[in-house]
Amino acid sequence: MKLPLKITQQISTIRSAVIRTYRELKKIWLPHYILPVLLVAAVISCTDDELTPTGGNNYFFIDPNILHTDKYGIVLGGDTTDWCFYSPTLYSFPPAYPNPTRDTVYLKFGLAQTDTVSIAYEKTNGDTVFLVQDQIFNAGMYQFAISGRALLLNGSTRRFFLFSRRYPTGDPFCRNYGDVQFY
Repeated sequence: MKLPLKITQQISTIRSAVIRTYRELKKIWLPHYILPVLLVAAVISCTDDELTPTGGNNYFFIDPNILHTDKYGIVLGGDTTDWCFYSPTLYSFPPAYPNPTRDTVYLKFGLAQTDTVSIAYEKTNGDTVFLVQDQIFNAGMYQFAISGRALLLNGSTRRFFLFSRRYPTGDPFCRNYGDVQFY
């Protein structure tokens, strides 16, 4: 069946108008169409902070209440209210590293003068366990390693304390504690 000439011309005119409109809209709308699609793809690909230390399905999430450090002690982010980075007249208790850790964490402290020091951590029931108790140290920097496996700390976040006889706790300049996550 053949359409009358007038209808064929109208269809041709409408078709041309649709094609022109599509070409104009393509210039305007195509970039605006692609941007939301890319944004949705970016949001879908986002994940929480998670590590896979041993591969497989052994996932864990980094505790947001710790100060993250790498294996050299460089601060990567997190809770900056813990630890005592540097106090030239008192003592320093810089962040433990690496944090979080699978097993061994290194604690450092520095003393401006000879002092009697204790180092402890808090158990989940609130009890305090002393690793070093009332030991005299000369002025200087000290470091020691703590094995989370040996102390059965794996799978927990523990708070470590530095107690100084010369400088009481609660000094507004420095915190005498910091949190370490063992996985």
